[in-house]
Amino acid sequence: MLIGGILIHLDECVPESVGDIFRDRGHTVESVRMIVPKGTADSIIAAIGEQDAAVLVTVDKDFRSLAPRISKERRLYKRLGIISLRCPEPQAANRVKQKMDLIEYEYHRSQGLRDRRLMISIGPNFVWIER
Repeated sequence: MLIGGILIHLDECVPESVGDIFRDRGHTVESVRMIVPKGTADSIIAAIGEQDAAVLVTVDKDFRSLAPRISKERRLYKRLGIISLRCPEPQAANRVKQKMDLIEYEYHRSQGLRDRRLMISIGPNFVWIER
């Protein structure tokens, strides 16, 4: 387990079982559906995550373009991390559980960098880390 833990914002489209995996490892999980009304714009969800320096766990591909690591323009989100789930919903919790050691390692590693954001995509048979 990572000392201090990760603040996770669980997007409304992500199964609660994924949040349970993070909680079981001692991380703080806040469900977006408990913070804002269903259907709230992605930009508002991203702004809340930015304010909290949270890692947003989502299946929504729009967040990757909303908060890219490299941008031609001035970057709006400097503290929002993203774990993008690219696997079928029934596999999501199991894939996160399988990759939790890697997620925690990458989060800890990123905290020593200038750009501290964790950016990971997890698919059915791949993990992509954006450094």
